[in-house]
Amino acid sequence: MRIWLPTIIKISVLVPLIFLLGVRNTEAQTGQVSFYASPAQGTFESGSTFNLSIFLNTRGNPVNTVKLDVSFPSDKLQIVNPAAGNSFISLWVTQPVYSNTFGTMSLQGGLPSPGINTSAGLISTITFRAKAPGTAVISILNSSQALANDGQGTDLSGTYGRAVINIKIPAPEGPIVTSISHGDQNIWYRDTNPAFSWTVESLALDDGYAEGAEYSWSFDQDPTAIPDNDVDGNLKSLTFEGIESGIWYLHIKARVGGVWGQTTHYVVHIDNDPPASFVPTIDPFIGSSDIRRL
Repeated sequence: MRIWLPTIIKISVLVPLIFLLGVRNTEAQTGQVSFYASPAQGTFESGSTFNLSIFLNTRGNPVNTVKLDVSFPSDKLQIVNPAAGNSFISLWVTQPVYSNTFGTMSLQGGLPSPGINTSAGLISTITFRAKAPGTAVISILNSSQALANDGQGTDLSGTYGRAVINIKIPAPEGPIVTSISHGDQNIWYRDTNPAFSWTVESLALDDGYAEGAEYSWSFDQDPTAIPDNDVDGNLKSLTFEGIESGIWYLHIKARVGGVWGQTTHYVVHIDNDPPASFVPTIDPFIGSSDIRRL
């Protein structure tokens, strides 16, 4: 009977991997390895995604077997994809598996002799989605293992890193402004009392991280003005009275959950000036024959 040689080789390597991961030789060697995450810290907006890579520093020791366990707060993060495509692991005991309910991810695998000796061996790149504002700590658990390529499966595990992720509330878009008095921003109006109302959309409001928005506004004839960061109030409508004729601009921005958003500019055209007075005259050079009787 013919047996395909690569199959024999793969099985002969994989069986020791499974065995070694279950039975650890605890005789320590010098230069124990370290697991670490990159980036070790970062700031991302709620709703965005980011990549976190887990590396192995073998510190001069050839390693041929790795077990990785990771935990994360499931109320603030969720895994989108635990990629293994660029990992140095070529023989998988367990491909990356994860639970967004319990906030865990794990994998097991290795590579044939002579193993790997590196300061930055990529184990896995995990894509997370930020769910809610706050601080999220992604930890490499001490149940993770790295075993030496020494025929005995000596456990080299030494240090376990983590990543601290700050999730912030996205800056809100500019408020949506309407006007019952000057509804078309391209038309001139005689009304000198422009009335405005507005709403703001924000993930923070939807998720309950702010009871409401606060606003800063200004009203002037500068089309590019930006309101300062002093809160003018939490009103949802405003009327200006007795405004002179001309082109005027309402500038308004919202602060939600302590974060100032973008500025909305709303233009109004006011023309309440009376028409210029004039006295009709008759050209004296026009003869009476040129005047028609009706």
